[in-house]
Amino acid sequence: MDAPSKIYKESQKLIGPVDILVLNASVQIRKKWQEITPEDFELQMNVNVRSSLMLIQKFAPYMQEKEWGRILTIGSVQQKKPHADMLVYSTSKLGVVNMVRSLAVQLAHYKVNVNNLAPGVIHTQRNKKVLEDETYLNLVKSRIPAGYIANPVDCAALSVLLCSDAGRYITGEDILVDGGMNIPS
Repeated sequence: MDAPSKIYKESQKLIGPVDILVLNASVQIRKKWQEITPEDFELQMNVNVRSSLMLIQKFAPYMQEKEWGRILTIGSVQQKKPHADMLVYSTSKLGVVNMVRSLAVQLAHYKVNVNNLAPGVIHTQRNKKVLEDETYLNLVKSRIPAGYIANPVDCAALSVLLCSDAGRYITGEDILVDGGMNIPS
């Protein structure tokens, strides 16, 4: 059984109805495009796109019935400004944005909002190793108009807004929290 199917099956056993669904599972494999294997492609697309759809299919019907719900996917600045060594990752994140927009139109009538929050470079375990390289860190910071790498808390306030009644009129949006990194140079 593949990872998304296993996650979906386990969620059916463990989790009841939910009002807020935050989809932040993600796999990011750094490779040159010529080196990407079918397994690399399948893993990233399954975790980053397919599992999101399966979880939405599981939990959105309750939100529709209740006529209130929030679905928040976590994307990446790479859906707008791809990294050269992460072709599949950036492709998968852009695919999620299109899924968000499609679902937002379909679920808005039920007062279920669907949005995407797209962080830029954030100090996380995933980025720890590459950001330890001082040369690479300085290069990355030079591409961010704000001039620094963010912390996870920099995404928290927007997440709370989008998942609350305060964000009731925001749906189908792809909002970047990236210090301006996505701005064309």
